[in-house]
Amino acid sequence: MGCHSAGPLVQRRAPLVEAPRRWSVGERGVTTVPRPEIRSKISAFEPTRAVRPATRPWYRRARDVASDSPDVAISERYRVLRELGRGGMGVVYLAYDVHRDMEVAIKLCTYPQLSPLYIKREFRVAASLRHPNLVEFYELAYHKHQAYFTMEYVEGCSLRRYVSVNDEYQEGITGVASRPSTASIPSTRTLPPGAEASRAADAAGEPGKAAGDAAGPPPAVDFARVRNVLGQLAAGLACLHAGGVVHRDVKPSNALVTRDGVVKLLDFGLARGTEGLELIDDEGRLVGTAAYLAPEYVESMRVSPALDLYALGVVGYELCTGSPPFGGTLYSLARMRRPLTIPAARLRNPEVPEDLDLLLSTLLSADPAQRTSAAEVAQRLRGGPEVVAPLANPQMVVGRSAELAQLQQRLDAPSAPQLVLITGPAGIGKSTLMATALQSLPTETTLVWRGYCHERERVPYRAFDAIIDDLADALAASERLLDALPFTAALARVFPALAEPLSAFAVDPTPPASDLRVERERALVSMAELIARQADGAGTGLYGAYHTVIVIENLQWIDAESVELMHMLLRLDRPLTILATCTTEPGAQGPEDDLPAAIAELTQDHPQTARIELSPLCERELLPIVRAVAPALPAAEHKQLAAASAGNPYLAEVLARDAARRGGAHGGALPAQLLELAQTERRISAAVAAATTSATFDQLRFVTALPSRQVQSALRALEAERVLRAMPSRSGEPTYDFYHKLLRSAAYATLSLGERRGLHERFAVWFENAAGSRPAFQALAEHWHLAGKSANAARWALEAAHASLGQLAFGAAADWYNRAVIMSAQAPEHSAALATVTRRARIGYAEATYLNGDIAAAAMLFRELEVLDPANRDHWRRRRAEAERQLQERAAL
Repeated sequence: MGCHSAGPLVQRRAPLVEAPRRWSVGERGVTTVPRPEIRSKISAFEPTRAVRPATRPWYRRARDVASDSPDVAISERYRVLRELGRGGMGVVYLAYDVHRDMEVAIKLCTYPQLSPLYIKREFRVAASLRHPNLVEFYELAYHKHQAYFTMEYVEGCSLRRYVSVNDEYQEGITGVASRPSTASIPSTRTLPPGAEASRAADAAGEPGKAAGDAAGPPPAVDFARVRNVLGQLAAGLACLHAGGVVHRDVKPSNALVTRDGVVKLLDFGLARGTEGLELIDDEGRLVGTAAYLAPEYVESMRVSPALDLYALGVVGYELCTGSPPFGGTLYSLARMRRPLTIPAARLRNPEVPEDLDLLLSTLLSADPAQRTSAAEVAQRLRGGPEVVAPLANPQMVVGRSAELAQLQQRLDAPSAPQLVLITGPAGIGKSTLMATALQSLPTETTLVWRGYCHERERVPYRAFDAIIDDLADALAASERLLDALPFTAALARVFPALAEPLSAFAVDPTPPASDLRVERERALVSMAELIARQADGAGTGLYGAYHTVIVIENLQWIDAESVELMHMLLRLDRPLTILATCTTEPGAQGPEDDLPAAIAELTQDHPQTARIELSPLCERELLPIVRAVAPALPAAEHKQLAAASAGNPYLAEVLARDAARRGGAHGGALPAQLLELAQTERRISAAVAAATTSATFDQLRFVTALPSRQVQSALRALEAERVLRAMPSRSGEPTYDFYHKLLRSAAYATLSLGERRGLHERFAVWFENAAGSRPAFQALAEHWHLAGKSANAARWALEAAHASLGQLAFGAAADWYNRAVIMSAQAPEHSAALATVTRRARIGYAEATYLNGDIAAAAMLFRELEVLDPANRDHWRRRRAEAERQLQERAAL
C-alpha cells in the first residue's frame, strides 16, 4: 500500500480529530486561537477574494525580474561574462564562479509566461544522475526571487559538423573547431494539438509537400563517427532511463561534441520522471520539436523511454542522410496521424552501412515495444557493457524489527504534532527503513509531503522547497485553499513561488510589519495554515481529514529558515508528523551531540520528539543482503562477506556485488568501486584518503593540482558512485569523506610510501598557507609527521599542545606534548634547532600530566626533568616532592 501524494486532487474523508487550533499574528508575535474565533481575531487583516487587481505592490513576480540584467538576478558569487543562448525555456549565460575559480553555465528562467518552478524541476529531475555523456548539473540557487542553476560549461562543435568528412574538425578531435558551439538551450517548440500540413506546404512552395521532403544530395559522412555519436548518446540516455527520467527533447541542437570527442546531451527543460508523471507542462499540448516526436506521443501523448529512442533514431537518420525522415516542419505531425512508412536511410544515402540502417529502422519503428533499449544500442555501437545507473540503496530491511515497530507506532494516528528522527552513519539503512514504514500507512487517512535537503541547493527553506512548489500547483487548482487565509501578502513576499497563484485569488491590504522578524513570522504562520488546509480536504472545511506526514531526507543539510518553519508546524494543534533522516558521524559520544546544533535545539524545544538511532548490524543480520546480491557464492563466502561489512548494509551490498562479479570473495580484495575509477577520480579519492579528517573542495584542488572543473566533476562522480559523501561544515560548504572507513583504508593501502608522503606534504603546505590567525595546529602536526618531516611536525605538535592546554583539555595537551618530544627525537639532524621545542615539550608534558590527575606519571616526569633541565633542578625537585606527597596522602585515604 502507498500513501497519497500531496497534490491538487485530494479525496475528501471524514475528520479524524477535533478541529485544530489556528494562528493569529500581530506586531508582537504569534499566539494560537481556536478555529471558531479566527475571524474575530484576525478581522483587521482578513483577506477577501476578489478579481485580480491592476497593481499588486505586495510582491514581485519572476517576470518583473526579467527586465533586470543577469548580474542583478544572480548572486555575487558569479560574474556574468556573456550570453550563450536562449530558447523556449530560459536563457543560459557563461559566468565565472569566484568561489570555485572556474567557468560555469547558468540557466535562468526569465520569460513572463513561465514559472521559476520550471528551473527548479529541470534541475531536480536530472541533477542526481551523472554520466560522461550528460551535461553535469552543479547547484540550484535562489536570488532576489529568481531561481537559477549552474551547470557544466560545454564547448564543442555540432553533431553534423563532427561527422562530416569535409569539415576541418575531422583533422583531429583534440583541437577545438574555429567556431565552437557552446552549452546553450536551442528553442523548443510547443506545438498545437492539430497541426495542419497546409502551413508547411505553403512554406515549401508546393501544395501537399513539406520542405524537408525535397532531399538534396546526401552528405559525405564518417560513419564511424556516426556510430560513436549515437553510441554515446545512447549511453547517456541509458543512464537517464535507468534513473527513471525521460529527456523528451533529443535532437542534434541539444548535443555537442567536446574537443576530446565526448558527446554531451544538453537541455533537460522538458525532462520528466517516469514515476508520478507530475504535470510540469500543460499536457493538453504537444511539446518538443516536430521532426523528433514519436508517433505514440503525437497520437495519445504517451510518454516513456521509447520516446527518446525514436528521437535518437531520427538524429541518426539525419546525420546519415542530411535531414530527418519527413523534414523539420509541422507537416511531419500530419503524416504521423495516419499510417506511414519511413524510407530506409540507405535509400537516401547508399553509403549508409547495412547494420546501421537496420538499427535506425528499429529505433524508428511505429511500435514502441519494437525499439531497442538505450543500453542495448550503446552496447552494440560501443562494444561493451554500459554502467547505466549509480549504486542504489539496499532495499531490504533486515535486523530492524524493533526499530520498524517503533517507527510504525509513532506513525499510527498521533494526536499531536511530532518530530521523528532516524539517525545513523551513512549506508546504515535509514532511507530504507523510512520507506518501508511509509508503505504501511493507510491511504484513506494519510497525506504525505516529500521534501529533502541537498548540499547543492542554495535556496531558502530548502527542506520544504519541493513541498512549497507542490503547494503552488495545489493553489492554482483550488482557490478554496485561500478562503480567509491570513497574511497572504507576507506569504507571497517570503515564498515567491506562491506569489503568482496567490495574486489570482487573494488580496491582502495588510502593510508589511515594521519589524521584519514579525513579517517573516506572519509568513510562516500562513504557510503552516496552508499546509494544514491541504490536509484538511483541500479547503473543503472537513478539518482534520488527514494525518499529514512530512518526509524530509538528509536533515543534516538543513538551513536555519527550514528549522523556523519546522518550529511553526510542530505548534499546530493537529495530527502532523515530520519524519526525517539525518546522517550522523559514527563514534560520537552522547545522545544529542552528533546532531546539527539547530536540530538538537529543535528536539529540546519540542518534547514530542523521537529519535530512532540505527546501530551496526551483526553478521547474521547481514547474510540475507549478501545472499540476495550474490546467490551463486558458497555459504562460507557469504559469511566472510557479511563479517567484512562491519555491520553496514550498504557495504555488505558493495562487497557482495564485487564478489559476484569476480566469482568469489578472494579475502579482502579491493572493492571494484575503487578499481574502476577514472584517473582523475583516483587522484581525488587518494587525496581524501590522505586527509586526516574530511577534505574541502579547496584542499582537494590544491593537493591534487587539478583544475576546479575536473575536481568538481570527479567529486560528483565519486558521490554518484557512493565512494565519497558530502557532509556539512560550520562554514556551510560541504566537506568530503569516504562513504565508509573501510573504503578509506582500501584506497590508502593502494598508495606507495612516496605517494602518501607527497599528499601529506601538500596538505601541510595548504594548512600553513591558509593558517590565518587560527592555524589548524593538529592537522599541521599530523600531516608533516606523515610526510616524513618530523622537525616541522614537532613544532606544530607543540603549538597544538599549547592550544589544548589553553582550552583546559589537559589530557589532549599531555598527548600532544609527548608527541612533540617523540617527533623531535625522530629528527636528530635538527636536534640543535629543535632544542627549545624539545625542552618546552618535556616541561609541558609533565605539567599537563599533573593537571590531568595522573600524579604518579607526573612524579616520574619531574624526576626526569631534574636531569634533563639542570638549570632548574631545584624547581623540578620541589615539583616531584609535591607530587609524591599527594600520592602518599591518597594512599593514606
